[in-house]
Amino acid sequence: MDFSFDWYAGTPDVSTSDFLKFIESNFPKTYLKVGSGRQGYTASERIFTDLHDLLLTVLHSQGGDCHVISTGSIADDVAPVLRKSVVHRLSRADIAIDYLDGSFEELYQFGLLAAKLAGVKARLIAPPPEVGDDGTGRTLYLGSRSSAGYVRIYEKGRQVKSENYPNWVRVEYEFKPQNDKARYYYSTCDVVDMFSATKIGTELYKLLVGHPGSSRCRASQISDSESYHATLRHLKKQYGNTLQRLLHDVDFDPQQFVNSLFD
Repeated sequence: MDFSFDWYAGTPDVSTSDFLKFIESNFPKTYLKVGSGRQGYTASERIFTDLHDLLLTVLHSQGGDCHVISTGSIADDVAPVLRKSVVHRLSRADIAIDYLDGSFEELYQFGLLAAKLAGVKARLIAPPPEVGDDGTGRTLYLGSRSSAGYVRIYEKGRQVKSENYPNWVRVEYEFKPQNDKARYYYSTCDVVDMFSATKIGTELYKLLVGHPGSSRCRASQISDSESYHATLRHLKKQYGNTLQRLLHDVDFDPQQFVNSLFD
């Protein structure tokens, strides 16, 4: 089953200046904009890619810890770097499982069963029956937003009006460790451990294991350009070593390399 991070936030055990240097070193084609403080912090920096996508936000106060937040598809690029190289306390991770040609009805039933087994509430948000299908899509919420584990199952393709994947359904597990010991542990552990940390995560994961159709190459959320770059990043991450080997095998001949991909 393929996972991706759609939100990743935590508090690094380094100063703000050292963290900004780390980001500059690991994401060299970026630029910074100074912003205002929020969430109890007095200042912030927003770091953008050369494509003008927001890479992450760094919140901080003078002489205090910094808190970093990365959201959307780009969080799946940021999270592995932080998890590998920066000691930090994880505050929130949203783990997405995408079914680009999914069945909301089927995943809805999985969600209801998981909620029953976990003993949590399920709540469906959908257009009123008298309105019918208004194109906005349906969302099933499982559990409480204030708990460690919270689930959304929704028609992402309708939400973003995707022409390529109108049946795209996303299962999204929002995980928030509840104390410092847990926040450190889950900043490096396997993603499956995050699901196993809560009742709703455990039951949902067991039901989804082996369910076909999930994908890491996510469809466009806004534009074809964003879709292309997001997909390209994931292809490089997943198949980079294989492509390098293939290029070596054809003596770095570009035409042979292209031909070998489509033979």
